[in-house]
Amino acid sequence: MAAQPGEIVIVEHRGRTDASGWGGLLSRGAARNGVAGVIVDGACRDLDESSELGFPVFGRAVVPLTARGRVAEHDWNCPVTIGSIVVNPGDWVVADGSGVVFFEQQHLDDVLAEAERILCRETAMIAALEQGAPIDQVMGANYEDMLK
Repeated sequence: MAAQPGEIVIVEHRGRTDASGWGGLLSRGAARNGVAGVIVDGACRDLDESSELGFPVFGRAVVPLTARGRVAEHDWNCPVTIGSIVVNPGDWVVADGSGVVFFEQQHLDDVLAEAERILCRETAMIAALEQGAPIDQVMGANYEDMLK
């Protein structure tokens, strides 16, 4: 595996959901080599196995079909297109159960500052809800503009 410890593997699978672009054996090998996780632009398999390993795998879908005879690796450590986004080696990624975001290293400070601003606002909103404030009051008319 070409990925180094701490790196994230990004698989350009072109949105395919008819065959897996990543599976349990790859997760085991990647985890053993210290890879931080995997993002697949398409389907993956063996998520229970990856989860048991504590190895994060994110994809568009889960299918039982292997890549054998269906998918071939053509290159690595090169720009890939995920959806409509070009991701270059060295770009940053943040992923959780809600989605995946890629951004260039040069934007790290801006992204972190904006994420902190949103987190502070949502933390205050949660506190207000837990203190009994009505949801429509907490969210208010400007909730939809929160990210602007």
